[in-house]
Amino acid sequence: MIPRIFPSRLWSVRLRVYSSASTVSDFALPRSSKSNTATSAPLVTPRQLKHHLDQYVIGQDKSKKILSVAVYNHYLRIQHAIRNSIEEEDADAIEHQVLTDFPGQVGGTSGEFEDYRPGVSVVEPQSPIFEKSNVLLMGPTGTGKTLLAKTLAKVLNVPFSISDCTPLTQAGYVGEDAEICVHRLLQSCDWDVRGAEYGIIVLDECDKLARKPDNGASGKDVSGEGVQQALLKILEGTTLQIADKTHKNERPRVNIPSSPGPPPATRGDIHIIDTSNILFILSGAFIDLDKIVKQRLQKSTIGFNSGSSLFFSHASSSSSKPIPTQSSPPSEWLHYVEPVDIIQYGYIPELVGRIPIIAPLNDLTLHDLIRILSEPRNAIIKQYENLFELNNVEIKFTSSAIHQIATLAKKNATGARGLRRIMENVLEDAMFETPGSSVRYCLITGDVVRGEKKAIYFSRGQQHKFYGVIAIDEELFKEGKDPGKDGGLASAR
Repeated sequence: MIPRIFPSRLWSVRLRVYSSASTVSDFALPRSSKSNTATSAPLVTPRQLKHHLDQYVIGQDKSKKILSVAVYNHYLRIQHAIRNSIEEEDADAIEHQVLTDFPGQVGGTSGEFEDYRPGVSVVEPQSPIFEKSNVLLMGPTGTGKTLLAKTLAKVLNVPFSISDCTPLTQAGYVGEDAEICVHRLLQSCDWDVRGAEYGIIVLDECDKLARKPDNGASGKDVSGEGVQQALLKILEGTTLQIADKTHKNERPRVNIPSSPGPPPATRGDIHIIDTSNILFILSGAFIDLDKIVKQRLQKSTIGFNSGSSLFFSHASSSSSKPIPTQSSPPSEWLHYVEPVDIIQYGYIPELVGRIPIIAPLNDLTLHDLIRILSEPRNAIIKQYENLFELNNVEIKFTSSAIHQIATLAKKNATGARGLRRIMENVLEDAMFETPGSSVRYCLITGDVVRGEKKAIYFSRGQQHKFYGVIAIDEELFKEGKDPGKDGGLASAR
């Protein structure tokens, strides 16, 4: 269990760290005198964040590193801003105290106020302001883009929301406005404005916002470029007025988060929220973007070397690596994406400039799909084992079954999402027949997944036989034989 950046009540980070308050955030500043360093590091590091992601997301090591560093730096930036805000408040308090205790005094017995002039700051000049860096996740469907963002938001204990970009339209047209993503974030934390201002918003299917090609039509692109224009200020940081329309008949009141404590969440209020500290993670499949990248790279190699040993230096890579071949999957080309490619895909340059971090995800291999079925803490097989346990039934999947399920998902090209559909089809009869029956053990083998045979049931008292069949199936699978066709399981039953 890694330490969380924020406690359950996010506004506690506003507590004065130099006071004797007994409760502060894990991400708050240390209780010490002011130092020359801009800020102290939070308790959670990028390495710890990636380690936590490894427990839920299989593969995608490069993307997990990029995202962990981005999230770490984002909240480090917030911590830095909090320190500056506290120091400014302390400076104002000292200046006010001096003017109150020594009105008009030029010097004193000790001369400590001799050089003091009203309006002159008594603290060192502010350090540079760090700009926010939003993140773009791109990769095939079912590779873990949304799961990465969800897992990070959960471990950081910050408000989190996902908004689909498909129904978004420009303001004034039929559809949802771009501000709906902030509205959902406020809903997710029960209209806690202070907490929402440190949250994470995922804009899913953002590749659907690409500008439509101009085929001679004179109409405005209200669902493409119009939405991109509306997102510019929101992603960069602006102040929005979000109305809680739960009870439309109530008289609205403006709710401005001016105090460190939690503002009262009253239905029907108009909430003022600043998006400057909200981290935006955009995700999309970006189909055919690999073709744009491939065309650019091939143009750059003309006249130099057309061989397969050509190397291309990319900004996102610490070392040169060979350009993918023509037979490489599209996801490999996404590792060479540059802003010019995204602009050519249909994004306006202003929006691309507000998303400086790009994290490409790879296609899932057969080995990845096999690991996804059983290794993560929320693995699909573990979920169904617990589901059957509620009916006092122990279910087991042999290695041949797991391999066959992963093979079908790879063939369907639906990524990790396709695993659940296959599992539902395989377990349909077992989930219908076992509840309330005498069945105590249920076994799923490779031939059951292929639909050649039904699930194998064992009643109470047949535990030894149940595990014996599993052992035979595993032994045949390791030898490269098909347990269902070599007679091993039939003899064991």
